[in-house]
Amino acid sequence: MGVPTTASSSSRSRRSPLKSLISGGLAGMLAKTIVAPLDRIKIMYQVTSRPFSLLHLPSTISQIIRLEGPLALWKGNSVMMFRVFPYAGVQFMVFDSLKLYLQPLTPEKTLLAGSTAGAVSTVCTYPLDLCRARLAVVKGKSTAGDFRVMILKIMENGYGQLYRGITPTLVGMVPYAGLAFSTNEFLRGVCRKVNGKEEISTWQKLQCGGVSGLIAQSAVYPMDGVDRGFEGVKKTVWETMKTVYEEQGLRGLYKGLTLNWFKGPIAFSISFTTFDFIKMRLDEFEARQEDEKSGIERIEELEELGGGETDETIVAAPTKRMMTSKRKSSKRDKQRRKDSNR
Repeated sequence: MGVPTTASSSSRSRRSPLKSLISGGLAGMLAKTIVAPLDRIKIMYQVTSRPFSLLHLPSTISQIIRLEGPLALWKGNSVMMFRVFPYAGVQFMVFDSLKLYLQPLTPEKTLLAGSTAGAVSTVCTYPLDLCRARLAVVKGKSTAGDFRVMILKIMENGYGQLYRGITPTLVGMVPYAGLAFSTNEFLRGVCRKVNGKEEISTWQKLQCGGVSGLIAQSAVYPMDGVDRGFEGVKKTVWETMKTVYEEQGLRGLYKGLTLNWFKGPIAFSISFTTFDFIKMRLDEFEARQEDEKSGIERIEELEELGGGETDETIVAAPTKRMMTSKRKSSKRDKQRRKDSNR
């Protein structure tokens, strides 16, 4: 009986990256859609010399709605979704895979796993992020035509245009993702110790995600502003930061950070918590499918070997088997949650 169990566990392990990809992609889409209006306003201020304050937020939102309509707050969001699903999916998939590979985990290994996940996902999806950022600052209503024109220009100037400006993005993303994932894992570990059990509540997950996002974004925010404000300018990261500092001062490097203190915790709380929720549902669905398959196979075996057994005996046996499978499934779900929380 040990051999089938091992094979089944191995099969689930092989499919785990796909579940992480799907769960992470959907979680990222939900989080980004909710904070898209704030993200658009942040980008608008980053590419200009105008100072930003949270006090300006209501008037800026009202101005956008008055000039372009309510849906303008989500300008470029459809393009963003094409980028966010693979970006978030790859990021969570790589991080989960590295967590298993780097066991036993230490804070340093978790930081490495998060940083690597951020770098891989950025390289895979940077061209879509570039398109989304450019559409977000287009005045008036953006259309599919705007997107096609932008793609044609990129094709005319060479595909190298798709990765122009990726260096400051990577310089910022590597520590950003590393800090976000490692801080989230650390805080969840603290919560488990306080609770005295492996499982933590949804509210605790939201809090851990929010604090980790706040810390990560505050630490590397200047890189984000440099990336947005100087796309296409042939300068090194440090030269660009120096230019921003000379023209706008220290506040220029952190322009829009107060908005991120409001936006970041919301996005990270939603993405980390939603990822866990969807992945657990997928695990439970997979376990039920395997139990049903096991029950059907058992029925077929009993029908072949029924011989002197009555029909009632044949039916009762798989029913008992199914009840036992459900109990085993429940135990597997609990063990799976413990493994994912490590």
